[in-house]
Amino acid sequence: MLPTAGIVTLAVAVAIVAHADSLQQQDSVLINFGSGGTFISGTYYPRKFKAVYLRDNCPPAVCEENCLCIPVWRTGCPFYICDGTKLREPCISDLDCAIQGHCQRFICRYFDPILP
Repeated sequence: MLPTAGIVTLAVAVAIVAHADSLQQQDSVLINFGSGGTFISGTYYPRKFKAVYLRDNCPPAVCEENCLCIPVWRTGCPFYICDGTKLREPCISDLDCAIQGHCQRFICRYFDPILP
């Protein structure tokens, strides 16, 4: 078992699971926190997130450690707003983000909170 990364909030559908090391659904690990990063749905991101929110048919939403990290719902999928910037899916590059999104510190950031 990997060492814990601290307190993290996870959600699947509408149920919220707090203080988890990993979340399993149908025999597959959706989120796993290690000493150096985070696995989300099989993809490794070399950083830890303060919060991760998963919902069926939506991209995962992740939040920065210096933010309040309360999920916002405008399009049916969760995202976070921190300092006026919309934070949503984890990323490796800008190609992982939707239109008008930019990958910074492994989080897609959208500077117009209404888009996309």
